[in-house]
Amino acid sequence: MIPAPIPSNDLDRINALNEYDIMDSEPESDYDSIVDLASKICEAPISLVTLVNEDRQWYKAKTGIDGHETPREEAFCAYTILDNELFEVEDTFFDERFLQHPGVDGDPFIRFYAGMPLRSPSGYNLGSLCVIDRVPRKLTEFQKNALRTLSQHVIKLFELRRKNRELKLLQVTQSRMMSIIGHDLRSPIASINALFEILDEYDMSMEELKKLLPDIRKSAESTGELVINLLDWAQSQMAGLKINKSSLPIRYIVQSVIDDNERIFTRKSNTIVNQVTDDLHVIGDRRMIEFIFRNLILNANKFTSDGTITIRYENGTFSITDTGIGIPESRMKDLFSWDHRMSTPGTNDEKGSGLGLPMCHEFVNAHGGRIWVESAVGAGTTIRFTLS
Repeated sequence: MIPAPIPSNDLDRINALNEYDIMDSEPESDYDSIVDLASKICEAPISLVTLVNEDRQWYKAKTGIDGHETPREEAFCAYTILDNELFEVEDTFFDERFLQHPGVDGDPFIRFYAGMPLRSPSGYNLGSLCVIDRVPRKLTEFQKNALRTLSQHVIKLFELRRKNRELKLLQVTQSRMMSIIGHDLRSPIASINALFEILDEYDMSMEELKKLLPDIRKSAESTGELVINLLDWAQSQMAGLKINKSSLPIRYIVQSVIDDNERIFTRKSNTIVNQVTDDLHVIGDRRMIEFIFRNLILNANKFTSDGTITIRYENGTFSITDTGIGIPESRMKDLFSWDHRMSTPGTNDEKGSGLGLPMCHEFVNAHGGRIWVESAVGAGTTIRFTLS
């Protein structure tokens, strides 16, 4: 047996497959009807809709065969995805690629195989629509054309699935944005308006005006934080949390957050310690990773005064540790919840949106990682996360 070579564009191909979120999905009658029809037209006892990812071939639909998947190195369809045309093996006993193949020597005793690649609109072969027989043979031109047509219908079902997911995501995004705008944005804007009404109504001295400036600044910063987070989140949702991965210099990203917000840290007399080493690079989406560090570092600053905030990377885990006021046990379970999010005033009565931590949770999950919190009231907080 000779396993199929890995195509040069395999990473992009797998990313294209993942966009459909279809691997390991539940059986669907539309796909079952297609394999039944393919089996009848091609007079083959076995027909499959298969998808091939980095290590396995999974059956989205099947007839005439047991099981749900095979290792990729044993997949006939791993050869099918190498080309854009029908891949046909008339007799496996005379094809060196499949000599001593477990599916040839044993169940389901494959002697004949024909597969049509499932080619996405973006040009990637995601898997195949295939038929299998236990005797050597070949397809007629009519049967070959039928497989081509049916494979196109499978792709149309994939695209319909994607569109339905995008529509549901858009509805959720719209609903959340309206809720956030109506609930969170109204309060800081109202505070700013009230302060300006005071300025407009009363003849105030410069000293009196200076006393109001901190409140104006807090309201403006709160509004700015909300708008930035809301726009970042909406952009990520519209893109379907698509990950545009590249090699990222983490120390540089962390230091940029520190440098860009130096005045905010100085205002609270906090020292920021960047212990991430120069040589650390991780694979991830730059926009999402920058968001995670910006929000976690600024959140630590919000609840710390005259203290220290330390950013580390140890044993595959990032941590942001502060010496601030800590988090009550009753708040811990809802820190990353969209439905129960709430904003707690900081040590200088800073207001927040409650959006940052749920968004960090979403972005970490999108990278295949996890995020958690260790904290005690009066003893500071550490937020840790991984990216894969």
